[in-house]
Amino acid sequence: MGSLVFRCDCGFGFRSSTDNRPYAAHVLPDESYDEFSGLVDEAIEKSGPTPRDKGEACMAWRRYRMPMAWQCPSCGTLFVEDANGQRHRFTPAAAEVSKRLLARPD
Repeated sequence: MGSLVFRCDCGFGFRSSTDNRPYAAHVLPDESYDEFSGLVDEAIEKSGPTPRDKGEACMAWRRYRMPMAWQCPSCGTLFVEDANGQRHRFTPAAAEVSKRLLARPD
């Protein structure tokens, strides 16, 4: 299930090593979109003929550092990581704010 990364003030524990978490997101700043898109394009278009070439091209964009965001599914608090990896806490202004802001749309 993954190890505990941090805990929300309400007690919910955010874990690592799990995929497809509806409460976590990679944040791609608009200022970084072109650079990231270029890495993906290069992986697709110029990856080379061998499986090793293709693997190396894919790993180039997977190593791209994106800040993370987490939303507590219990209380709705949003945590956003800055460029230095420091988490910042934001509390919803109203109780009716969705607790699934980062989840895939149904």
